[in-house]
Amino acid sequence: MAADTTTLINWGDGSPATVGMVSGSSSMLTVSGSHTYTQGGTFTLTVSATEDTRSAQSTGQAVVQPPLALTAQNISALAGVVFNGQVATGTFAGLSGPFSAIINWGDGNTTLGTVTVTGSGTFAVTGTHTYANSGNFLLTVTVVDTNGHSATSTSMATVTAPLTITVLTITSVEGAPFSGQVASGTFTGITGPFTATISWGDGTPSSSGTVLVSGNTFTVNGSHTYTEEGSYPLTVTVSDTSGHQITGSGTATVSDAPLTLNSMSVSALLRTATLSATFTDANPFADASDFQATIAWGDNTTTQGTVRKNVFGNSFSVSGSHTYSRTGTFTVTLTIAERDDGQPSVQGTRTVTIFL
Repeated sequence: MAADTTTLINWGDGSPATVGMVSGSSSMLTVSGSHTYTQGGTFTLTVSATEDTRSAQSTGQAVVQPPLALTAQNISALAGVVFNGQVATGTFAGLSGPFSAIINWGDGNTTLGTVTVTGSGTFAVTGTHTYANSGNFLLTVTVVDTNGHSATSTSMATVTAPLTITVLTITSVEGAPFSGQVASGTFTGITGPFTATISWGDGTPSSSGTVLVSGNTFTVNGSHTYTEEGSYPLTVTVSDTSGHQITGSGTATVSDAPLTLNSMSVSALLRTATLSATFTDANPFADASDFQATIAWGDNTTTQGTVRKNVFGNSFSVSGSHTYSRTGTFTVTLTIAERDDGQPSVQGTRTVTIFL
């Protein structure tokens, strides 16, 4: 009999079991009950019935649809370029809205999204945001209604740079004009025109480069003259008229300009020998103080010659004298080198005979 039967319903979600309502005849009893699930999912439903000393138990499933279901979608964006598009879709059941959305873009910024009902029980979420930097960001979308129902879903935002750049390692010679390519790169989602600024790393003012575009790639050419050998940091910045910008770094390796010994003579008067020589440096910015001239007189004596810059061209003069303590024929060797590191260098030899 229904009146003699008691039932308990375990709803499978961890909440306390509740007493069921029993109806029907002795041959067929029906158990009913009510419960509010706090979340969607599939739960094991267990019904236990007891009558006098007899008992029975049966299990089933409760498939609970959430009032709001949300799926965030992966998006692609360009750094510095406005993204405006769909970020999630979802469904709703037993609700009428209105709905609102909050979008956490994963870069420290959160904005309101726009929820548009797209059909019977379906909606889409769109949003607008500009990422400042490229990278991968965790995108979190939350949709709520005015009755406190909510759903949250996460996805990834892949943000790429609209401009990429690779700065070359260039080689040059001190005093000689360099003119050629210094960088290359790509652009996506932007059209230019582009401008380039080149910092040559030697303390001179930056100069403008020439940007040549082919398809979605570009090259940067520039011209500069280094006055001293060495290794210099090369920095190239490319920009467009909309404010997109990228900077890359490379190296300029500048070698010494060659030295050329043009003339060398050694004459003697009594026991005093006089050396006279001229040489040129291919670097037009060279100064006499950049060089040292070492004279080995062939009698185990070494002195420093005097270097002077001539009036015209890149020509220099070297002079020196020495008094021998004995007679004989001696080989005089002149070595001219840069003072800072000894390179480059040039060398010449002459003989001198002391008679008295």
